[in-house]
Amino acid sequence: MPDTEEKILNVALKVFISEGYADATTRRIAQEANITEMTLLQKFQSKENLFREARKKNPNAFLKYWDEAYKSVPPWDLDHPQPAFQALINANEIKPGRVLDIGCGRGKTL
Repeated sequence: MPDTEEKILNVALKVFISEGYADATTRRIAQEANITEMTLLQKFQSKENLFREARKKNPNAFLKYWDEAYKSVPPWDLDHPQPAFQALINANEIKPGRVLDIGCGRGKTL
């Protein structure tokens, strides 16, 4: 039987891949791991840290996910970034209304 931390990482991996980072919540991960959200946060401090550790645990699973998610993303054109942004929205990796830094100090609101 895996220890609590390993159990959390296994569940987090599944949730991050199925929901995407933006929609995955520590509450959902905790529920699926049959622990409290407080226990999860005591072990990992934040969703970002949990994501980082889950990626470290099984980088190949994330690479496979990103490869599939970004097949539809066209090449970036900084003068006309909308198609790439739209593809990222469709891949559920960014949310409309967020300001993104697209380099050179320029930001775009979707």
